[in-house]
Amino acid sequence: FMREFAARHGFDAQARSFEVRELVLELTTALHLSIAEQACEDTTADGYHAVGFATLFVSHAHACSFSKMLDATEAYLDLHALDKKRAFVWLDIFVIRQHLVEYETPYIGRVELTIGHVVMVLDPWDKPVCLTRVWCLFELVHSLDPQVIFDLTVPPEERARFIGELQRDKAGVEELLTAFDARNAQVTVEADRDVIISMINHKFAYRDHLGIYVDGLEVFNDVTRSAIRMALAAFSWNM
Repeated sequence: FMREFAARHGFDAQARSFEVRELVLELTTALHLSIAEQACEDTTADGYHAVGFATLFVSHAHACSFSKMLDATEAYLDLHALDKKRAFVWLDIFVIRQHLVEYETPYIGRVELTIGHVVMVLDPWDKPVCLTRVWCLFELVHSLDPQVIFDLTVPPEERARFIGELQRDKAGVEELLTAFDARNAQVTVEADRDVIISMINHKFAYRDHLGIYVDGLEVFNDVTRSAIRMALAAFSWNM
């Protein structure tokens, strides 16, 4: 459905996700519904339901290629032998009512817990934009729940290079992907950054047995780095 949507509206492989979102804003102005709500009765060109209960939450950076994100998601489904007829992807651009973002984003954590399966798109794999964006970190916070499966995926054209580097220098790849710091995360609206960083700090900060305050952002960094290492360890090396 999403690939057909992109083709129907003339988006090529270079189009960024934020460009797709801008069109979605235009298309949903009248009713303020999400694209998923508007397409709930639609079928794809091959006759399958366009919309269904989500089985996979995809975390990605809007600054990256929309087409590569779809490629990376489909590659994940193929590698894990997940039936595309029964797999429905939760993608913020299509599921969230884009004219009511501020009211719907607080529920993202509940959505991730309900779906129970989060995949983060590393694009490019050696300098993933998602790990530098506040909203992606916001999604990561909830994917760290033990009830949620957290995995990584990369665009197919980068997979061979990624696996080759993992085989050659796994420790180096881990270091590269865990070098981020939530304190330096970027965002378009600065007010969003303040809210999300405050939420992360509140969720992870604590006082140790000596009563010493432990910074929540540093705890979050450590926990997230551990989650990425675990996801790397579980990463499928199938070509």
